[in-house]
Amino acid sequence: MPSTYIWIPSKDKDFEWFALGQCQGGGVRYLKRPTETLAARSPLKPYVASWRDVKTNDHLMIGGHGFAASSEKIGWIGTYPHSDVVTWTFEELARAIGGMTTTNGIGRLDFTLCMCWGADAILDKAFAGRFASVLQKYSLVGTVTAFPGKMVINGFSSKIVINGTNRATSAVNKYKGNPTLLPGQVEEGNVPGHDFAENVALKFAIPT
Repeated sequence: MPSTYIWIPSKDKDFEWFALGQCQGGGVRYLKRPTETLAARSPLKPYVASWRDVKTNDHLMIGGHGFAASSEKIGWIGTYPHSDVVTWTFEELARAIGGMTTTNGIGRLDFTLCMCWGADAILDKAFAGRFASVLQKYSLVGTVTAFPGKMVINGFSSKIVINGTNRATSAVNKYKGNPTLLPGQVEEGNVPGHDFAENVALKFAIPT
């Protein structure tokens, strides 16, 4: 039975609460950053896992902030007094994951990007599509699920607010109901068992 993990690549004032909500919702474990030290009373402690726990065919949720004006970046906002914004490109995110999966012999993962505008572009021009294309370099197969529009985090729960003017609309209409998921193409779907399960999601295949 595949396991589900949530990973926040850099400390963030919003997404650690989001991660806790997903873990407390059942069945999700918190994938700790290599240099991260949790406080003795951190509510995340019971759910902590490491990359050594992740196996082929598991599901990895990644939390971060998307950028409306760019399909290249994902970011994190630190907590006071260190509230600097850290950003990675889709290539840097794939490289970080590729290093861990290569080291631990992981061949297939399914990803969910919990970020705004992760699928807000046409096909492989979306952050999710570009991220999926780079994962191929690390001998990974699987899928990347992301959402068009803005993702709203509210306390321990989350929901997706679909932006009616987002650039993914035509892609959804064109490929809706397509039974074949090809590299760069998208399909409608959802993420079962999570708060945003009823909202539209776009799924990208990692090219093989």
